[in-house]
Amino acid sequence: MALVNRRLARILRGSANNLIEVLSFGDSVHGQHDQGGWSQARYQRSVEHDVDAHLRHTAEVLLRQFERKRFVGLLLAAPEELRLHVAEKLHPYVRDQLVGYLALDVENSTIEDVRSVAAEAIEDHQGAIVRERLEELRARLGRGERAAAGAEDVSRALTERRVGTLLYDRQQPGEGFVEQAVHAALEQDAEVFPVETPDLGPLGGIAALLRF
Repeated sequence: MALVNRRLARILRGSANNLIEVLSFGDSVHGQHDQGGWSQARYQRSVEHDVDAHLRHTAEVLLRQFERKRFVGLLLAAPEELRLHVAEKLHPYVRDQLVGYLALDVENSTIEDVRSVAAEAIEDHQGAIVRERLEELRARLGRGERAAAGAEDVSRALTERRVGTLLYDRQQPGEGFVEQAVHAALEQDAEVFPVETPDLGPLGGIAALLRF
């Protein structure tokens, strides 16, 4: 998630229940006291150049975050007049993850404020992703390719570092194994999603989409 205005950016990562602000930064933008003897037009061009540089810097930081650890879904909180400008600056890899916009005070919102506003959007997006992954899981299992179901097959795939997405049923027994599987999946940069529906019950409560 990114909170961006004309001079400040804040980057947050996590889930609806566990958002963490991983970094924030500001860029120098001319203020009214800097106008001096400049003409209004020249001064305004300078301000817009500074803002443009700030938005490009923000886009570069988001790309580095994506490259360091891929995220699925990006929410953007920015003044309405800036939203399209921010989106245009994003690298295509990052822009493809943009799923919506939020109205927040970029500078003064607390983490709890952000979580409160973003929670529904994050949960809706995650629910849509889980439905897509479950559909893909059923298709792959039907074809007998690049999927694992049940503790034994998932454990083997994790050992071989083949897991791209791990899905597990929170209601199923075997929490010790699930915790180990989640930890192992995260270590290999896999997606991890708890599933609230009974879809995984017949599969032993845990399944995975495999990279190869």
